[in-house]
Amino acid sequence: MFDDIRPYRNDEVHAVVQDLINEPEFLESVAKFALPKLHAFVPAIAKWLTKTSFQQKLKRLSGIEDIQLEVAKYLNKLIKISSDGFTYDGIEKLNLQKPTLFISNHRDIVLDVALINLSLHQNGSDTVEAAVGDNLLHKPWVADLMRVNKSFIVKRSEETKRAMLAASKQLSAYIHHVLVDNKQHLWIAQREGRAKDGLDKTNAALISMLLLNKPKDMAIAQYLETLNIV
Repeated sequence: MFDDIRPYRNDEVHAVVQDLINEPEFLESVAKFALPKLHAFVPAIAKWLTKTSFQQKLKRLSGIEDIQLEVAKYLNKLIKISSDGFTYDGIEKLNLQKPTLFISNHRDIVLDVALINLSLHQNGSDTVEAAVGDNLLHKPWVADLMRVNKSFIVKRSEETKRAMLAASKQLSAYIHHVLVDNKQHLWIAQREGRAKDGLDKTNAALISMLLLNKPKDMAIAQYLETLNIV
């Protein structure tokens, strides 16, 4: 029911990562970030070293958590070289034992979620499954990279109203399923597109989508309460 939008499972990690290791564009992207000086002068060697490193790491990867711990290393490096530090507050007010649907504006669909995950991880909580629009996943390897890192797909490119409604119903059911059945945190942007300021309001269409899975005999407020929105 959800196989076309869900993140990859632990038993799928090895094959997906192996495909990524053999993807030239992926290696190019990582080599530029991890070995910038070497890549500038001898890109072929930088990509070879990157591929060799990933092949060694692949032997130690057993699931999604291992992937995210590897990502955390790059994230901490990024924070160190590009900022004066990362701080947050208010997390002590949340019951992180209860599956939560985080909704927020965003400026970077990857980094925003990564920083939320970092704060959750530092507080002993499981990380979120994160929504990403299929308009950002034109290349198969990018979709694989996102889905192996606990992202699920929001279909925004359907060509008919009927198809868009079906996609919205599937997404609504998936969000409820992950929160209620899988007991897993989720994150979704409050509207399509990056925030231009800090005052963006949640798109009403997002709330309408969430309610598509609501039983007819349940009150709106009661259903939204089951989603535990923050």
